[in-house]
Amino acid sequence: MLGLLTVTPQQITAYVGDNVTMYCNTTLVEAVDCRRKLRSADRFEIFCYEGSTVKGHEDKFSISSPQSGSYVVLIRNVQLNDSGEYQFIEGVDDPHYGTVVLSVSGNHFDCFP
Repeated sequence: MLGLLTVTPQQITAYVGDNVTMYCNTTLVEAVDCRRKLRSADRFEIFCYEGSTVKGHEDKFSISSPQSGSYVVLIRNVQLNDSGEYQFIEGVDDPHYGTVVLSVSGNHFDCFP
């Protein structure tokens, strides 16, 4: 069964050291998975599985569900290599994806001469 999945925002611009928050809403009862595209390869790495942070990623990512079907993902202390595509995935047999693109640039102080 395919539900309605929405992610916001779909594009995020952040600076090195910022914390970034992504939101996902789904009409399905099952938990979502989250993954990011690895820059060094043409594949994705799962960092949240069935609504929980994957072991080894707890320092960087957290996921919470303040209400049924609503998820909040926090990425802590973003770095340049965190730039890229992030996906929220719902469903197993017929998965549905919501994509967020994160762009990270130098720190806030780079804006001043």
